[in-house]
Amino acid sequence: MSNVIKVGLALLIVGMIGTVVILSQGAAPLLKRIKADAKPIHIQKISNGKETKNIKINSELSDIQILESNSDQVKMELKGSIMKKDQVDLITLSEGENLVVQVDYTEDKGLKFDFGVNQNLELKVFLPKKAFETVRLQTVNGEIKSDLLLQANQIEIETTNGALALSNLQAKKIEGTSQNGDIGFKQVKAESLNMQTVNGEIHLQDYQGHQVTGQSSSGAININKVDATLDLESTNGTIQVDQLTQFKGKNSVQSTNGDITIGAITPPTVLQVSLDSLVGNIKSVYPISSTQITNSEDAPSHSIKGSIGQVKPDSPSLDVITTNGDIRLK
Repeated sequence: MSNVIKVGLALLIVGMIGTVVILSQGAAPLLKRIKADAKPIHIQKISNGKETKNIKINSELSDIQILESNSDQVKMELKGSIMKKDQVDLITLSEGENLVVQVDYTEDKGLKFDFGVNQNLELKVFLPKKAFETVRLQTVNGEIKSDLLLQANQIEIETTNGALALSNLQAKKIEGTSQNGDIGFKQVKAESLNMQTVNGEIHLQDYQGHQVTGQSSSGAININKVDATLDLESTNGTIQVDQLTQFKGKNSVQSTNGDITIGAITPPTVLQVSLDSLVGNIKSVYPISSTQITNSEDAPSHSIKGSIGQVKPDSPSLDVITTNGDIRLK
């Protein structure tokens, strides 16, 4: 090893040690200085919700939590901290049956070194216990959560960067969308439920309705205790369905890279079945009368196509496809 290389390695080691020492001794004071540049935010507003049927809540840089109001009024509370030079306001627009709640955030254009430490806002909205026509919840960078019994004809929940965690939802149509974040719904009743995330997992527990649609580009899909037709798709992730009440309608479950497991509370008596896996095994505890079986080492793919019971044109069907993964019916 030449002297130049030895000197270079020595300098590198010394530099790394120095960096560790500086960070260990200086991180706390630096964080303290950053927090000193923050200012507290606490804004409260009230709107008469007796006539409100359509509500839209929109925020850019805050979490949203829905809670129950103890009156007919809609109460809003924005609380947290932001950079001293930034500005934030809570705006409400009420007109007839429509109520819009908007968090207006204006950032200072100068250089910032707070690394997001000082952007910590949460919007709490207290809604009266009633059925709405439409409910729309939107945020760009933040989570949306609620345990309130939320009733409406249509519910739309959307976040760009953040998770959705809601329970006790009742509507004809429910849509939940997240670009980067998990989607978690519990105790849902709706004719149709649509959940989509690009980078995140989908978790659904206790759903009763006509059809559930779930799509994830990079993440698993877990469905537990569901009474609905399935339309599930994951590009990179497993799909698991447990405690399916019954097979009804045309069910489609697809994954490019991931195992697929489907379990019903009681075995189906009538079901048209099509199972395909390019690289993977297929196992089923159901007595499938197969019209086509391809499941050998020499075959280009593994597949089972057949039926359970005496199927008719309007009998329920199950179509399961995975490129790299196993298929299991239990």
